[in-house]
Amino acid sequence: TMKGGPEDSSSQEEETEQEEEQEHPEDNTESREAQQSEYVNGKLSECSMLWASSRQTEKSVKTDKYSVFTKYIITGLQGGFCGAANCPFCLSFQRLARDTGAVSLNLLRDYVYDHVK
Repeated sequence: TMKGGPEDSSSQEEETEQEEEQEHPEDNTESREAQQSEYVNGKLSECSMLWASSRQTEKSVKTDKYSVFTKYIITGLQGGFCGAANCPFCLSFQRLARDTGAVSLNLLRDYVYDHVK
């Protein structure tokens, strides 16, 4: 069997949740409470946004220290330099952030999407 395949996913998710609870039990409780208050009866509350690295039917994969999704969120918040020379996505992101004087959620979302699609 391939690790991370359908038959391995539930036990792997349970192990990950248990590890997170053991490492930072107080963080997990707060996180769950926040999720529950923002996501009630299958709907997000007003003025909130759910931004995930995968759909419910997809698997999100962590390759190095962070997932690819998280890596580009961090990269975008740090100025938008992905490491590739003259990356058109980075250059556009940097120009728009400079022109507006800020990194909006929409701009960051587009930057991340362009890098992970």
